[in-house]
Amino acid sequence: MTRREVPLTPVRPTTAGDLGSLLVRRRSTRSFGSQPPSLAQIAHLAWAAHGRTADGHRTCPSAHALYPLTLTVVAGNAEGLAAGAYRYDAERHVLALVADGDHRDRVARTTLADHDWLRHAAALLLLSGDMGTATRHFADQPPQGRRGRRYVWLSDHEKARSDTSRRLRFHHN
Repeated sequence: MTRREVPLTPVRPTTAGDLGSLLVRRRSTRSFGSQPPSLAQIAHLAWAAHGRTADGHRTCPSAHALYPLTLTVVAGNAEGLAAGAYRYDAERHVLALVADGDHRDRVARTTLADHDWLRHAAALLLLSGDMGTATRHFADQPPQGRRGRRYVWLSDHEKARSDTSRRLRFHHN
């Protein structure tokens, strides 16, 4: 230990629901069980990721309340939800069909690597950002033309990080 270092007390999660306990149990997995997710589970996950609370606030942060992200559910094998791509409408808490059919393979082909598991997941939640709207909204703020794009990437990162603590495990047959 040097003079510039400050020793810290060890972190020990104290209760089952605290952040430390969640972080200790956090794991990434690409193996799926045999039970498909229910429509209720997908609804809960969509709401947690991008929904509205009872008092009208959102479940995720956004710079200037712009909310440039869109949540799309790509269902392939979900109980009570036909295969298709659905845009989540947070205002009405509904899934709006964008495209019929199973698009999991199409999504898998857009990734750079390690994509086979996408074809077998029962449902995928995709985030897309509206860079144009964000860029126009923040155009007069430095650095010119880049602040909006940064906020979209930050929103995407924040959403992914916060959803980790709320994620439901989806399974396929």
